[in-house]
Amino acid sequence: MFGFSFPKLAVLIAIIAAVWYVFKAIGRRRDLNEVAIKNGKIKRKSRLPQIIWLILLISLITFLLFWGLKPYI
Repeated sequence: MFGFSFPKLAVLIAIIAAVWYVFKAIGRRRDLNEVAIKNGKIKRKSRLPQIIWLILLISLITFLLFWGLKPYI
C-alpha cells in the first residue's frame, strides 16, 4: 500500500517539475510586467482576477490528477 514503485515516483517527479516550471514562468512574467510598468509602457492593474484564475486552475488540475490516478494510489 505505501510501497515505492517506479510509476509513482515518475508521476511525483513530473508533478514537481511541472509546478516548478509554472512558478518559474509566473515569476518571469511578473518581472517583465514590473519592468514594463516602471518604463510606463503599461498601467498597473489589479491582480485579483489572475490570482483567482490561477487558484481555480491549480484546483482543477489537482482534482483531475487525483481522479485519474485514483486506481493507482
